Amino acid sequence: TREMSKLGGIRNVSPQFTSFFMIILLGSVALPLTSGFVGEFLLINGIYRFSMWAAVFAGLTVILGAVYMLRSFQAIMLGEVRGVTATFAALTRNEFTVLFVIAAAILFFGVYPQPILGLIDNDVKLLLEGIASSQKTITP
Repeated sequence: TREMSKLGGIRNVSPQFTSFFMIILLGSVALPLTSGFVGEFLLINGIYRFSMWAAVFAGLTVILGAVYMLRSFQAIMLGEVRGVTATFAALTRNEFTVLFVIAAAILFFGVYPQPILGLIDNDVKLLLEGIASSQKTITP
């Protein structure tokens, strides 16, 4: 179902799924030491260099997103088991493996983001050089 009001209590039925869901959710809300934090920090830092007020607005959207995500976690995972979630099955070996790899990547790249940042470093430098040279030709 897509209705959160019909869900609840999944942690009572599948605690492993709930743990992985929480790690992925915390990465999405940019908790420090997760990959989402690195991206959000770099984004807001770049926006701040342009405008402090735009960075404040961006920070507020991150906070509102975190509130929404945590409330959805509460509605879906916590509380009493409902009819729809009573039949929620435990994770299979394949599901566990996939979720474990995703959760490990979120934590690994949150602690050590250099492998990904190194991949895009040259392209970002070329992009910034292109922007700088186009601004020089436009400026009278």
